[in-house]
Amino acid sequence: MVGEIRTDWDTGIDENSKGSDNTKKTGVQIPGYSTAEMNAGDTSLHISIGNPKSNTCGLYATLRLSDGTVLYKSDLLEPGSGLTDVPLSKSLEKGEYQAMILYECVTLDDSHQKLNSAESEFTLKVK
Repeated sequence: MVGEIRTDWDTGIDENSKGSDNTKKTGVQIPGYSTAEMNAGDTSLHISIGNPKSNTCGLYATLRLSDGTVLYKSDLLEPGSGLTDVPLSKSLEKGEYQAMILYECVTLDDSHQKLNSAESEFTLKVK
């Protein structure tokens, strides 16, 4: 179902991997991409946006173009939740767009206090 946030979201990343010094990696894990593709006129984008289950914070994800156009803003993504078919606020014409996903980290308590944020830039190819 398009836009459905699932609690069994899987990054496909080995979240138990170790760094070059053979210690477990720590810190907030953020998914990243170099490109994504879609067809002109589509109202959804097949891209995996979510919060890896190893994280200890919540995430809000905003997908936007370099001109500031917001294509999607998520509800709170708890660790292990995410979606793979993102509903877009508008369809796009054929071309290449510079896009980014802004991940805003928040505490998991009721206050959802802001922590840090990260941006993941990629090229969006519309065929």
